Parts: sequence; structure tokens; C-alpha cells
Amino acid sequence: EGTVFIDGDLTINPNVTYVGNGTLVVNGDVTINGLLRPAGTSAQARQNKWALGITTPNGITFTCNTGQMSGGNPTAEEIRARTPDVAGAFYATKYVVIPEKLLVQGSVVTGEIRSGRNNIWLVTNPMLPEYLPDSLPGSAGGMMTPTRWMRY
Repeated sequence: EGTVFIDGDLTINPNVTYVGNGTLVVNGDVTINGLLRPAGTSAQARQNKWALGITTPNGITFTCNTGQMSGGNPTAEEIRARTPDVAGAFYATKYVVIPEKLLVQGSVVTGEIRSGRNNIWLVTNPMLPEYLPDSLPGSAGGMMTPTRWMRY
């Protein structure tokens, strides 16, 4: 619960199950080397009662690849019905790295999403604004930001 300030880099290793609504404010790089999701996460993860926010002026890198999103062409409802690999609210001024086949549920707000390939999976959680910590944007309701796609 609450807001925790971390002076330096943050590495979460290997898997973390969290309880409560809190924010980690990190002034360095963030690396998440495993699963990161609320306790009690189920296939119907939209019913979660907890949300972790991580914010940094630098970048967030996810390295986990469970492979659960391999193959097929699932519908949006089928994707939302799966247990996420990572769940929360992630804010990075510079970039967020999402590896192939990682299922992220929640929100990602960043200057750039980096993916090695085009099959990353990012789904919203309609309940997220209800559970976001007060210190994060969008906690009082939804948030919309203009964006664009670019190919390098």
C-alpha cells in the first residue's frame, strides 16, 4: 500500500505475486525477470482487487516469455480470459520492452514500446481505474492520450 521511492535501478527476480494497491517510483531502470501479478489472479483477472503501479523516468524491460500466447489467432475475449503473465500499471518516460508472446494486462504509458516481433499481447483491465493507487494517473477514472504508430 502507498508509494515507495527507490533511488536507483529496480530488478524484480524471478516471480512476484503482490497484495494491495501501491506505487513504486523508481529513478533508474526497471527490469522484471518473471511473472508479476496480483495474488489470486485467475483466468478472469478482470476481477482482481489489487494493482501495482511502477513508474520511472527511464525504461521498463520485461524479460519473461511463458509461451502461453503461442500459435492461433485468439479473439479479444479469449485473450482476456487467460491468466496474464504481467498485470499492473506501468509508466516509463523513455520506453517499455515487451518480449514476444508475453501477455500484459493493465496499462502501459510510455514514450516508446519496443518489441522484437509483432506478437506482443497487451489487454486492458476495465476494473483497473477502480483499483489503481491514488498516486497514479487514471485512478479517479479513465485516461486517454493521443498516440501514433511508427515503423523504424
